[in-house]
Amino acid sequence: MRKSIIFFDGDCHMCNQTILFIMNHDPKVTFYFASLQSSFAEKMRTNHRIPQEYKSIVLLQNELIYTESTAILRIVKELTGPIKYAYAFILVPRRFRDKVYDYVAKRRYKLMKNKACRLPTAEEKNRFLTEKEVKEWTNERF
Repeated sequence: MRKSIIFFDGDCHMCNQTILFIMNHDPKVTFYFASLQSSFAEKMRTNHRIPQEYKSIVLLQNELIYTESTAILRIVKELTGPIKYAYAFILVPRRFRDKVYDYVAKRRYKLMKNKACRLPTAEEKNRFLTEKEVKEWTNERF
């Protein structure tokens, strides 16, 4: 199985904290990361018809795109620790889950204002796709 890519808002402190949390609970290195502001993300938006309104977390997993609450739940399902049990919320109808997701997403800058982002360690930097890896990924898959 190919690794999954999580696209995230590189300008959002909450998104950055979420990525750090995922890295700390993903010992199998299932997930790699790319900013939604990157050219790679823009190409993926075009190739997979991802609407521009998705500005927080987008998951590319097994050639499928997941957004909003479904993306988050599919991610936590793969993590270690008690957080993986949050996947049970997948049983809640998506329209309700997405309302909660949208509420938080629309307020994420306000909720996390005046917070500084921690820079990734050298080991963590390897999980962010480089320009070369992006080219290899796109040539190989698309």
